[in-house]
Amino acid sequence: MTAIRAYPEFGICVGSLVLCTAGFAYLGHDGWPGALHECVATSTCYCEAGRAGWIAQPANTWSSLAFIAAGLAIAWHAGWARSTARSAPGNPLASTHFYPGLLALSVCFLGPGAMFFHASLTDWGGILDIASMYLFLNFWLLYNLKRLYGWSDSAFLMAYVLATVTLTSARLLSPAYGVPVFVVVATVALLTEWVAARPADPGETASPPRIERDRRWLWVALGSLAIARAAETFMPCNPSSLIQGHAVLHLFHALLGASAYVYLRSEQTHETGTTLHPGA
Repeated sequence: MTAIRAYPEFGICVGSLVLCTAGFAYLGHDGWPGALHECVATSTCYCEAGRAGWIAQPANTWSSLAFIAAGLAIAWHAGWARSTARSAPGNPLASTHFYPGLLALSVCFLGPGAMFFHASLTDWGGILDIASMYLFLNFWLLYNLKRLYGWSDSAFLMAYVLATVTLTSARLLSPAYGVPVFVVVATVALLTEWVAARPADPGETASPPRIERDRRWLWVALGSLAIARAAETFMPCNPSSLIQGHAVLHLFHALLGASAYVYLRSEQTHETGTTLHPGA
């Protein structure tokens, strides 16, 4: 309990996961309620065959625990860095509770989102899955916009809530909107990385300002994304196997989430003139 009080981000993540676990057990123990996802009728539910019982797709379900591990690691590191005086002012992801806590939660929730879907293969499970992805990706996109254009905390939060609700509402209208909209948001997020990295013209000051970060971690994140997509695309589809390309995708997407935290936290602050590396 002392550790949780000292590391509030970690405590909030643990408490949220306890609630998710209770909901998972309550809804699934006697058969999942709700209509099945349309992928069941077309046998396109990420290759793995649906099994009878509580967990329809064990490989795709249990591999989602990697997201929870990554999110808890982020939350723990944020508290540890602060308690050991390794956090510097100027970088909200290193100097506040709110931003690392929200990022840690968004990575943690990728786990329950995917687990509810792959365990139940229900349409509402699919909505939770894509909503959890929006929570993470919207954070990255809007955090970049905050740093580039000086948004206040309240402006960031309002934009975050509005974007997540709007994008999830599109998925409520039709499953066809889920992944394509996600790809569009991911593309915009990468464009903000280009804006953040571009140099100023000679003799001019970049506007918005160039953001100095350790971009080796951005390449780790993008490399993890590439490996994840390659695994799902090129691994042979064996529906009865417990080795699934989509499960491998979950593992590398979890690494992407952890790498994104280290990357965003490495931002150089103008106040100190120093770079906040992973241990900082």
